[in-house]
Amino acid sequence: MWARFLWLLAIVGLVFWWLKNRRILGGAVPPSQKTKSKPISQATVSCAYCGLIVPATEALTLPGLWAKFASRQRLYFCSEAHLQQYQKQRSK
Repeated sequence: MWARFLWLLAIVGLVFWWLKNRRILGGAVPPSQKTKSKPISQATVSCAYCGLIVPATEALTLPGLWAKFASRQRLYFCSEAHLQQYQKQRSK
């Protein structure tokens, strides 16, 4: 008698587990169906004054002719204050 009950309980448990994994009963999403989010990589640059690394989209650059004469490389700055301090040093 107990053997039949245990078999029936095992079968019901397996059916429930199968349905849950098939998402019929709101189970977890299988790894193959999860959306894979890739980390967004941004280009980063170093501040010419202090060396702080900032995203290139947020960095400031030298305006106008300063950009041509400062160096062959484009110079980036983390803040307006560092850009102005760099310009003051270059003008001396």
